[in-house]
Amino acid sequence: MLAWQVFVTLASLAGLVAGMWASLNFTKRAAHDSLAQKFSEKETQQDVRLTKIETSLNDVPKRRDLDLIYTQVTNVGSRVSNLEGQTRQNNKLLGAIHDHLLNQKGGGK
Repeated sequence: MLAWQVFVTLASLAGLVAGMWASLNFTKRAAHDSLAQKFSEKETQQDVRLTKIETSLNDVPKRRDLDLIYTQVTNVGSRVSNLEGQTRQNNKLLGAIHDHLLNQKGGGK
């Protein structure tokens, strides 16, 4: 009878230990699976964001394009400078013509 009581006590203790071990390990596994799912979702979101960034970077001007724009802006600047010089020359010429016409009519009267 004593052997039977010892056996039942040891079996209960073994069951309790097995239950605690299973509870701890399965809880860890569930937590791990939850974290893995969250990580997978974050990774998918980052992949989408990265794809959007890469797509938008394809439309950004390259070095060659920027050099071409710089050259064209420089050319426009030099042409504007030439026009400015020509406009000054025209203004001086028109002023001289105006003065000549005023002086020709007898002093502007």
